[in-house]
Amino acid sequence: MGSSTVFSGMSNTIQNDIIESIARSIQDETDKDIHISPFIAVQVDDTSDISNKCQLTVIIRYVNEKGSVCERFLGFFDVSLERDAKAVTSVVMRAIGNYSPTNKLICQTYDGASCMSGQHGGVQALVKAHCPNALFIHCYAHKLNLVLAQGTNNIQAAKLFFANLDAFHNFFSRSCKRSALLCEVDGAVRVPGGSAVRWNFKSRAVHAIHEGRVSLCIAFDKIMTEPGWDKETIAQSASLKQKLEDFEFTFLLGVFQFIFGLTEPLFQVLQSKTVDIKKCQDRIMSTLSALKATRTDEAFSRIYDETGTAVGEPVPRRKRRRRGWDDLEQGFNQHQEGDQETLVSFRRLYFQIVDGVVLHMTHRFADMEHLNFFRILEHTSFASFCKPAAFPSSELAQLINTYPFFDQLKLRNELHTLYNN
Repeated sequence: MGSSTVFSGMSNTIQNDIIESIARSIQDETDKDIHISPFIAVQVDDTSDISNKCQLTVIIRYVNEKGSVCERFLGFFDVSLERDAKAVTSVVMRAIGNYSPTNKLICQTYDGASCMSGQHGGVQALVKAHCPNALFIHCYAHKLNLVLAQGTNNIQAAKLFFANLDAFHNFFSRSCKRSALLCEVDGAVRVPGGSAVRWNFKSRAVHAIHEGRVSLCIAFDKIMTEPGWDKETIAQSASLKQKLEDFEFTFLLGVFQFIFGLTEPLFQVLQSKTVDIKKCQDRIMSTLSALKATRTDEAFSRIYDETGTAVGEPVPRRKRRRRGWDDLEQGFNQHQEGDQETLVSFRRLYFQIVDGVVLHMTHRFADMEHLNFFRILEHTSFASFCKPAAFPSSELAQLINTYPFFDQLKLRNELHTLYNN
């Protein structure tokens, strides 16, 4: 077989042209399916490329002609220069603008980072202004505890805490020798960490470090005192042990351990593949009530005192110079004042975190009350729904109210047929 003198397969220009042609062909087929579909939903996540530029990934879901749910990736969109709500909304609307989203977009979901900033003026609210039928729904792919952690990013101390949290996992995961030492000290301690994927949640790392704090300190001490460890490992051990002995870091460890302990049952319900809207709503309300109940001086004092017992009293955040060496009483009063200011600052930080989580959850699940109509699809209730007295009329009315483009009479007759079959 002779070799081609026209195309050797090594030309990057020709290869790129072929790739682009295939991509264009796939995109054309996807566009055709989406145009035919009567309804669409959009999912937006933010991630970073190899150059650490922030990008949005836009995914669209729709039902094709055969009645199958399809999910298609529309592309990466650079938002490294502007990440405010208006800029993100502009990117989203531009990505789906060719698919008549004003009437067809019925659902939107985001990962909880920049997309949710601003609450009332956030992306979901701005998109809904263009597409009034686009309910905001929490996505199965977005792990709740990471979403809640991102909801506290506007609090500098919490933002730094989660950044430092990953350092523990990175330290042990990058060396078998370090992991073996930790296993030798305490075989039960494992420090899970986040992958490059944004939706990997943080609660397990918080729990592991909170419960294994003493064992981790022992491991770091061994590295710093025993021979055979390189300078970089020793320096990192000293830094990480200092974190575990720092009052603020340990205090925040206790705060998020407490919060995630309350939200974990809700997380399990949301990740369940069984669609039970009533159960989800009840769990959301009970979780919000439990979180609001933690906004007390008693709850704060318990975590604050436990932190003091573990690492000692905090160093006053603002020291004042004594005015005179002989004025011991004034110096004592200033020390007391510094302690009081530190207590007040940590109390304020605790309430900020609790308020931020509650507010973020409230807005994230605000549209859940509009989803009661999903009950009409509970197949376990079909036997009772076929009886006129038990027909889910209120749920059907809510569906029509939420999505007015349905023909109520026709849909009611079809549901009767479905329930009796």
